[in-house]
Amino acid sequence: MNEKLNKTEGIRAARLNLQTNGATGRSQKLNFPTRDGEESVAGASQDFLPQAFPQAKILKPKRDGKIDPNAAVESPSSNRGGYFQSLQGLGEEGEVKTLANTVRSSADNADDTTIEIYSYSWKDIKNPEKGREILKYLYWQKGFPIRKIGKIFKKAQRTVAYRMEKYGIPRRDAIETTIKTHTIYEAKPFSGSLIEKAYLIGLRYGDVSARRICRKIRTSLTSTHPAMHELFASVFEPYAHVSRIPYKATTTRFSWTSYCHLHPSFGFLVEKGGEIPSQICNDNKSFLTFLAGFFDSEGCISIVKRQRLDSLIIKAELANKNIKLLKSIKARLEVLGFNPKIYPVGTTWTLDVARKHEVARLLQTIPIRHTEKIWKLEIALEAYHINQWEKISPKLQAYRDKIREDVQACIAQAREIYLKKHSNTATTNIQRG
Repeated sequence: MNEKLNKTEGIRAARLNLQTNGATGRSQKLNFPTRDGEESVAGASQDFLPQAFPQAKILKPKRDGKIDPNAAVESPSSNRGGYFQSLQGLGEEGEVKTLANTVRSSADNADDTTIEIYSYSWKDIKNPEKGREILKYLYWQKGFPIRKIGKIFKKAQRTVAYRMEKYGIPRRDAIETTIKTHTIYEAKPFSGSLIEKAYLIGLRYGDVSARRICRKIRTSLTSTHPAMHELFASVFEPYAHVSRIPYKATTTRFSWTSYCHLHPSFGFLVEKGGEIPSQICNDNKSFLTFLAGFFDSEGCISIVKRQRLDSLIIKAELANKNIKLLKSIKARLEVLGFNPKIYPVGTTWTLDVARKHEVARLLQTIPIRHTEKIWKLEIALEAYHINQWEKISPKLQAYRDKIREDVQACIAQAREIYLKKHSNTATTNIQRG
């Protein structure tokens, strides 16, 4: 009983001290007993740190009526006991935390008592040196818009803008501010490597699409082959977060769509021309890397049995509707000593290299990264040396069965997740209606 009375008296003394000294609008010095019998200072003024703001620390009494300086309460609030001034604290994680320049007490529950240690008021902003550093920290390092800073200090947006102009703090672009405020995943700029750029452009000329959304570059891929989605993720994950969602192509056909939002430095992916860029085409290594990216998207290794013989026909094929692109690839391959041909197949055009030794040399020269095509490449090279259908046929059939199994599993998973997601949405809409 005596311990409870001592605890209550200490809390009431703290409230009375704050009511007496809180009218100035500044944090006052409040002395409380600690475990060692020394005094704990609450509300003491601290020197401003331009590189990092001090984390607001809250002392929280224990059940025995003493203060534990290591305890902290993140979001104190109060409507009792003396002067009350709401202020937005500045946390290390960039989160806005509501602090109160007050003591909140409850005789029934002493754990609710909280005391503010650090705070910054609008008077600090009016100080040219300190105010400039605070506003620069909030506006540039934390990325807060002026409207949000105004809410922190309970001031109009034009008042904060006036102070920033007076202190010579430059303003951001409105769109950049919106992007930074609402961005969850950071997009890194392109490395600038010509070889990597050539491979990405090769992918872009194939199955990968790209378009500009605001100031980001959205790239996406829709496919039923898991290996293609793995390739997409391995290429773009170093620069941005890659997401995958189920997609319903037709009433019975389902697939997956992988997408990411890249840095504006990837703007070269949006421009899809009719021919290979001259910077890439004139360099052998860059051209072969471009061809590898294009082959990973649109290429095919064909291994078939020759009629009336036990030998094989091996081809490397590229199919696309862009005849100008295929002609530029054909011209560059001829310079490198190959003999490709272009012919129409339905509504598309096909470029193929049909001589076995040329196919083997080409496939070993271009750095393809698609796992399915790498597996097919190994079979093709073995077929080139053996040249017997009976020995290659079982491996080729196993390859086809594995691809078919993976594709069917991919479609089934996409169908299950898509129907589950949209059935829940439909049920929710019916309940709301």
